[in-house]
Amino acid sequence: MLTCDNNAQIYNLSDWNRRQLNKKLVEDYPFLLPRILSTDTISDDYDYQYTLFDDIPSGWREDFGVEMCEEMKKVLEKYNMLKDYRIFQLKEKFGELRIYGNWGNEEFDAVIKKYTDYSKTVCYRCGNRAVFYDMYKTGCPICHHCAEELDKSVRGNLVVIC
Repeated sequence: MLTCDNNAQIYNLSDWNRRQLNKKLVEDYPFLLPRILSTDTISDDYDYQYTLFDDIPSGWREDFGVEMCEEMKKVLEKYNMLKDYRIFQLKEKFGELRIYGNWGNEEFDAVIKKYTDYSKTVCYRCGNRAVFYDMYKTGCPICHHCAEELDKSVRGNLVVIC
């Protein structure tokens, strides 16, 4: 299983290291492999430079990304859906994590809901506890430190959430 070091920045890895990390991610969590939706195939030129894990905002990815994938994997294995489950979209929408896929049941949907709800309390930029919503740029939860990094015109558009 891949572990995530909260201090690691995967975007600072060399291309070779990034591809190796992404190969491991796809081996552990095949649902992170990007596919052509209309044909359910992998692009001929796919080189592991990117996975669907990259679509998760960095703060969420670092705080709970691997843990979420592990929980999803356990449920998918339980129902023999690990190789057949496809994620169509994995993204931030309206300040929360959204995962759209081709399968679900009550147990699997509960895992998705758990992380959707949790994402509303975690800074999308760094993974710390969020205390504002950045209403100007993204509508996403954001912590004090990241809010201070934003320019003054944006800070005027933050709404306190705690």
